[in-house]
Amino acid sequence: MWIDVAQVLGVDLSIALEIIRNLIETGTLPPQLEPIRGLLLSLINLGLIDVAVAL
Repeated sequence: MWIDVAQVLGVDLSIALEIIRNLIETGTLPPQLEPIRGLLLSLINLGLIDVAVAL
């Protein structure tokens, strides 16, 4: 059973997705997040970023 995290939390996580995507695409990802750039890209591509943002 898949739970829609955004629906459970009652928030729109699409804004967080756009912020993360913009940071990655423009190369302005903070140095602290640089080691997980690949993971973030994978989560975006798999549509799982809302789960990751909620955690």
